[in-house]
Amino acid sequence: MNKQEIYTHIEKLVFHNDIPNIELKQWEDIIHVLREVNLLAACYYRLEDENKLTLLPFFALKHMKSAAVYSLRQSEQVTFECKLLQEILNTANISSVFLKGAGYTLRKSKNSQGRVYSDIDLLVAKDDISNAEKALGKHAWCTKKLSEYDNNYYREWSHEIPPMFNIHRGTVLDLHHNILLPISGREVNVELLTKNSQNIDNTYTVLGYAATVLHSIVHLIINEDVSNGYRDILDIITLIEENDTPEFWQEITSLSSKLGFNNELYLALSLSEKYANLTVPNNILLSFEEQKNNRKLNFLLNHVYYFALQPHSPAVQTFKHNVAISIVYILGHLQKMPLKILIPHLLTKSFFSIRDQIFGKHHFDK
Repeated sequence: MNKQEIYTHIEKLVFHNDIPNIELKQWEDIIHVLREVNLLAACYYRLEDENKLTLLPFFALKHMKSAAVYSLRQSEQVTFECKLLQEILNTANISSVFLKGAGYTLRKSKNSQGRVYSDIDLLVAKDDISNAEKALGKHAWCTKKLSEYDNNYYREWSHEIPPMFNIHRGTVLDLHHNILLPISGREVNVELLTKNSQNIDNTYTVLGYAATVLHSIVHLIINEDVSNGYRDILDIITLIEENDTPEFWQEITSLSSKLGFNNELYLALSLSEKYANLTVPNNILLSFEEQKNNRKLNFLLNHVYYFALQPHSPAVQTFKHNVAISIVYILGHLQKMPLKILIPHLLTKSFFSIRDQIFGKHHFDK
């Protein structure tokens, strides 16, 4: 199979649960790609929901089942860590909201099935961020060692403090006070974002459903790194299908308008239609007339994001995909920082990178 044929089979399998009738050698390529984009276990659960696991060749089923077992273990670990984090913050009288993967798992959303985690994302009020860091520090949570420049970047410009990790278990925590960098000029009204947050098991707080989807969209579109983009667009599609009600559509369009993310919502919904034939209500489509007539947005939709989000794997990537990924990388940085800050920032990072390659990463540590 050539790269396009491999990708065609993957898209049908991931978004439509269609099992390809191909040779075992060709299944090897598909399994490798699904593992690279962290969707091997998710495919297992999606096929299980449709009673299609028996249609898989034993080779493919074995790998998917193994990935599912691993993901279940990770889900249990995340739930355990969330419990401990919540207890620490409760003791310090700090309110918090679990975001992204941890939020999906606590809510038991369908897209949490088969998920592989790299960290836990937690949102607290900006005024509480220092106290939260101190409270966590008393329970073996430390910030990762960074250069003075990187530490200042997080503290002064970013929407989160430097990543924290637990010295006993190695779990990584991203502690946020916003979902976008304040330096970007698009700092989100957190109070509005969390207005309809949901309580889970009288213990945890997660974003409301519309806010959850919108946050997933913002995280996908306003980002220079889309290496997990294929998984992220599947997240968005699954979340919408799980709560496809008039009330949901009303809330997400209202929220995106108030927070200034109509362009991002349009791009994500259009991509969902292209990948998975997601049905968007006509009244919602009509509200995007301005975006539909925007040539720049439609160029990004059809020639950039559609290709950049596809699996980042040598088995399917072509020159066109690599160009699209590069464009998204540049756009992501431009959306996060004004040019007058971005250029010095990139030059500084490049200097440190070259210096560390020559002298060693820790040569200049104090």
